[in-house]
Parts: sequence; C-alpha cells; structure tokens
Amino acid sequence: MDSNNTVLAYRDMKMTEPSAPVDVILTPYFYTIKRESIPVRFAYQAKKIAPSVFEGLIDKETSVAYFVYKEENQWIFIAYDIQKILDFLEGKGIPLSKIHKIYFAQQIAGKLNGAVKLGESNALMNLDGNATVVPIEGISVQQWQRLSRDMLPKKGIVPPSRSLGTMNQKQLIALVTVLIGFGLIWFVEGRRYDSENKHLVSLLSTYYTKYPVLVNSYTRSNILKKYQTIDKNERKKRLVIGQIAGMLGRDASLSLFEMDEKRFMAKIAVTKGNAAKQIAHAVSYQKWKFKKLSETLLQIEGKL
Repeated sequence: MDSNNTVLAYRDMKMTEPSAPVDVILTPYFYTIKRESIPVRFAYQAKKIAPSVFEGLIDKETSVAYFVYKEENQWIFIAYDIQKILDFLEGKGIPLSKIHKIYFAQQIAGKLNGAVKLGESNALMNLDGNATVVPIEGISVQQWQRLSRDMLPKKGIVPPSRSLGTMNQKQLIALVTVLIGFGLIWFVEGRRYDSENKHLVSLLSTYYTKYPVLVNSYTRSNILKKYQTIDKNERKKRLVIGQIAGMLGRDASLSLFEMDEKRFMAKIAVTKGNAAKQIAHAVSYQKWKFKKLSETLLQIEGKL
C-alpha cells in the first residue's frame, strides 16, 4: 500500500519521494519475530528479557533494538536494526525528516484477509497468524487486498532523532509552559533571595553602627548561622525544581506541583510504561517517596 501518507516498505520497492511525513509499514524483510508465553504483566518487563529470547538468532555485532507487545496470551518479540532500516528508506527517497512513525507488518497480521501486492513478484499474507511474504504465483485475483489507514495500530516506533519533532502543538505548548514556569520560579526566587540578602546586609551594617556589641564574633556567628539556613533552604528548593524538570520529556509532563518551606509534591503524567520506570529509577537516588496513582499518573513527595 502506498497512499499519500502511508508507505509499505519491501526489498525491491520503487523510489518514493513523499512531499510530507509518512507512516512506514515494514515487511518481514526488516525484522525477526518470536512468540513467547512469559509470566510478566507489562511490556517494559518483557522487553528486558528480549535479548535472551533472540539468543543465537541475532548477530551480536549488529545494533539491535526490540519492539514488544502482547497478543492474547502471548508476547510478540520483534528484533530490528533501526539504522539499517533508515538507510534503506533514505535510499528509496524517504529521508528521516519525512518519516512520522514506523510500524511492523506483524502488527496488522490479524487484519490481513487477503494478499497485498509487494511489487511484481511477491505478496504479503497472513499465514498462521504471521505476516509473511509469499510468491505471487498461485494467488487468485479474489484474494487481493488493499490496506487502509484504519488498520494501523496505535503503537509504533518514532525514529530517535525525530522524537521531539513528533510532539503535536498542544504537547509542545504544554512542555514549553512547564519549562518557562520552572524558569520563572527559579528567577523570582533568585531575585527575591538577592533582594533579601542585600537588605539584610544593609540592616546588619546599621545595627553594627547602632549596637557595637553585635560586632562581637560570637554574636555575629549566630546571626550568620540563621541566614545560612535560609540560603540552604532556598538552594534546596531550586535543586528540587531542577531535578523534577529533568524528569520531564516527550512521554512525561508535569500535572501538578506544590512546594512550601518543608516539603514538595509533584504529579507527573506519563504516556508510556518505560517513562514511569525511568522516573522511578531517578527517584530511587533521592530520599523521596514514589507512588504510582494509576498507569498514567505518578506522584513524587519529599522533604526539603
């Protein structure tokens, strides 16, 4: 299938030069698949054991990535080399800048009720649940099928360097708003502290003049300790803000943030399981509390 925004990629495909970003469906030429029944609940857990699933089947010298999803009671493991795929597509007139998402033909195998032509010699069919390339001879005209965009799955691969570029306008605005918010907090807190510090220095000079006893080192030391505590707390606030900001990205956005003199609380909305895992891993290095409110909402709490 080649439409204005979807391309079916196969070995001897013709040159294609799309004018706008397209979704690409890869035929089995570009990946290796295995089915396994393993006792895990989440895709990120299954992905951890993917290398052992393909042990002996994949050349260790190649740069292999893994795509995992569940189909009924089995996990589908797909191994692929993204760089080889991108090089092939570029050679066919589809540069990285024109790739929106990449899918695997296996993901639509269940929707293949006939045969889809792959050039003049081969076709794509569903054989025993697997998307398979077969010779075109022997396939009757009644079996031909055209793919449509509604057959595409929700989950696909976003080419690494286009990850940020695939964010829609609403997501970009939200991310920029959050970052600007953190920047403003940092700036305002810094200006407030600087202003207070100058005021305190001026005030101390006045008191030193009016009350010479304050020049005594013991008295002055106690005063300094008091304001060093203020400085330490302000620094902690800015440090926490920076650390929370560092956890945000394409798959994680700030939903709620609260902070007072003693504690802070942040709620982060995630769109992928691995984002939640990465945030949990980052939190583990801090003395913070991590709670998973739902599959898409995380909560982080800590003391200052």
